[in-house]
Amino acid sequence: MANAQRKPQAGERESLMDYVAAHDGRLPEPLRSAVNASCREAFFRLREQLLAK
Repeated sequence: MANAQRKPQAGERESLMDYVAAHDGRLPEPLRSAVNASCREAFFRLREQLLAK
């Protein structure tokens, strides 16, 4: 079964998936930094919870 693809509309901005595909799988820098910081904070919270047990 083929995936349905929507035809871009005139004046539409590039989607994040299109950006990532066009840049070798890399996120835009501000988004990459935010994701890394969020993941790091989540890791530290989980580690604290696991060590507290």
